[in-house]
Amino acid sequence: MNAIVLILAVIILVLIMFVFSYLDQSADDNKDDITKELRKKKLELIEIKLPKLFETGPFPKFKISFGVQTEVMGVSGEKTRIRKVKYIDKKGATKESWVKIETTAFKIVKMEWLPELN
Repeated sequence: MNAIVLILAVIILVLIMFVFSYLDQSADDNKDDITKELRKKKLELIEIKLPKLFETGPFPKFKISFGVQTEVMGVSGEKTRIRKVKYIDKKGATKESWVKIETTAFKIVKMEWLPELN
């Protein structure tokens, strides 16, 4: 009986931590970096949206990676964030792309756009 209560408590705690981790993400995270990438291609940002829970757009849902883990005061430096970005192209048309932002040691190491910015 005590073991079942303990297991349920752990499961509930993990679910609560997962929900707070998702809610902690802001659509404004990396806004400056996204805007900078758009400006390099002479595009104008309209809006950045946080995708729904478990929604990854055109990117794979799971990825296995190996490497050094960075942690400062309990905060992990490795994150993958996925955003929906609406922008205006060079011809004035409104377009939408997904961007995957990968960070290591709290610095952006890769930004992948699907479909590619044009």
